[in-house]
Amino acid sequence: MSDYDTILGREGRRIFREHGLIPVVHNEKLSAFFAASLGAAGLGLAFTYYCARNAYPEAVFLSLGEEGAIIDLGVCLAPGRYHSKAAIALRETLFRVLGD
Repeated sequence: MSDYDTILGREGRRIFREHGLIPVVHNEKLSAFFAASLGAAGLGLAFTYYCARNAYPEAVFLSLGEEGAIIDLGVCLAPGRYHSKAAIALRETLFRVLGD
């Protein structure tokens, strides 16, 4: 499980807390995809993002509730500063695909 300063860590701990559970965490510094790979290999349980389903089709994935966890996505670029072509292209792609 990720550390408290990440979305997965914070939301995972909130869900455990709501159910009166205290998780046993052995490593808080794994990336979500690396944790998913350990879980898919049968080495434990992992909290990861929905997009990991495609990378680990053999793994069993469980939702974090009936509706799942929805996280708003934001794009922030400081005004008046240099932004790479890649950053600008990512912003434009996100707006085009996901809307305003």
